[in-house]
Amino acid sequence: MVLQHNGVSPSSIKFTHRMKNPMPPAWIRFAEETLLQKNIQPNFAFDERLFRIPISYQYHAVLHTLRAGVYFGEIEKNIFYPSHHLAHFLRREDVKQHLNLTMDDPRLYQYLQGDEIQADVEKGWLLITVDGFSLGWGKASQGRIKNHYPKALRLTNGRK
Repeated sequence: MVLQHNGVSPSSIKFTHRMKNPMPPAWIRFAEETLLQKNIQPNFAFDERLFRIPISYQYHAVLHTLRAGVYFGEIEKNIFYPSHHLAHFLRREDVKQHLNLTMDDPRLYQYLQGDEIQADVEKGWLLITVDGFSLGWGKASQGRIKNHYPKALRLTNGRK
């Protein structure tokens, strides 16, 4: 099958890339506590979900867009919860705290299964990396890291 132009111009909407309201306080708290880079900010809000959409993006009614930009996360009860997409967008140099695991570290397998892991880190969100590559989020408290790896991606006993 070949795509053919039917002579009708599709309607398009150009995003302004400005959030209608000031930056949400929940995001500001998360950014101050977690991020080193001040230029990492969402530029589009849809309900309580925050995104960063490229300036050149245009929405076309005819073409279905699966994803445009980066989904930063969601605000629930004045708390920002970062998305898995944001973890993959960031590098360890962008965050104040990260835990770098190696391929032979047993905690990596525990993390991929969805278990809590042990580490001597400060309280708060941290980026979990493997040999320097971003993997996902964890939230540290009292030497334990609560797992925020998506449930749909976790390893089960039947998969290794």
